[in-house]
Amino acid sequence: MDFLVDLEFSRIVLAFIVGFFLSLSGSLTQVATANSLASPSTLGMSALAVIGVILSYFTNFYLDLSLSFELRSFIIGLVLAGLILIIKPKAKNMSIWEQYSVSHVVLMGLAFNLFVGALFSIIQFVFMAFHLEFPASIWFGSLKQYSEEVVWIFIVLWLFIFISNYKISGFYGLLNYGADFALGFDQKVYQYQKRGLILALLMTISVVSFFGVFSFMGLVFPHLLRQFKFFKSDIISELRIGPWICGILFIILDQTCYLVPVWGAEVPVGMLSGLVGTLFLFMRLIKTSNQIV
Repeated sequence: MDFLVDLEFSRIVLAFIVGFFLSLSGSLTQVATANSLASPSTLGMSALAVIGVILSYFTNFYLDLSLSFELRSFIIGLVLAGLILIIKPKAKNMSIWEQYSVSHVVLMGLAFNLFVGALFSIIQFVFMAFHLEFPASIWFGSLKQYSEEVVWIFIVLWLFIFISNYKISGFYGLLNYGADFALGFDQKVYQYQKRGLILALLMTISVVSFFGVFSFMGLVFPHLLRQFKFFKSDIISELRIGPWICGILFIILDQTCYLVPVWGAEVPVGMLSGLVGTLFLFMRLIKTSNQIV
């Protein structure tokens, strides 16, 4: 199906899927943790994916692999996520947000994000000093580069995410009223919470590995949807319908950056999302300051 590349239809498809992933990952993290400040960025998921990108770059010096840089980053990111998931919690059957306050978890995620950002800058500086190439553009996500292989990888991932989300979203409607309320209907509350966070982590790793970081967009999209009463009062609709709307919005944003260059250069979407998302996070922190310990 060469039309995916020849007619640049692939970029539209990818933009939709990326927007879909960003929106859904943000909604899942916020509902699972019952905190409006949670997102793949504030929980450190994006930073973990960036570490996968860094490790992928270094493996290029020691291993002669036929895999592309992006695919190696994706695989390493999945391995890192798997290692984290198999770590046993201190208290049996207790999630991390039960051991600590959710606000504490968010602050730890932000601190981890800042640490990885600083580490990334140091590595970039060292490579520049020795006149070596380094994928600095990964910190600002963009859909400028892609291949037919990437298109099909994301289509398969989207189908898996779509089916998985449809299966668990019904339960999340109960979880929206609190874990204790949900426990009255289903004893597998923490399993569903974990599944949602795993899906969010998978979507974040895939987006960052292939296209870079779209900072805080997973935080902004769910709140944008909740400005409408239809989504504010129905978490199931937010999880099932919201990502489709945000996918279309991301297409518009990506095409605007593509078709309206600044001084001949395409502005990375991730640069805009980082600016807007940071301001949005700052306003949310002020609004919820009485909840932060």
